[in-house]
Amino acid sequence: MRFLYLCLATLVILTSCAPSEDTTFDTSLKQQYPELDTVESIITDDVIYVAMIVTPLKQFVEQQIAEDIKK
Repeated sequence: MRFLYLCLATLVILTSCAPSEDTTFDTSLKQQYPELDTVESIITDDVIYVAMIVTPLKQFVEQQIAEDIKK
């Protein structure tokens, strides 16, 4: 019985951790830089944290994109 409760609790936790929807900031970055494969951002009151994955052949452009986003 304990195993059943453990399995149910695990399933509830795993299904509740769904990825968030793209924000308008994420979609605008994807439109502006087509070489971005994945963009995730966290926007707080005064700071924006951005994580990005660039397509493998465009890795050398990643630092330039990061500098443009910082501006």
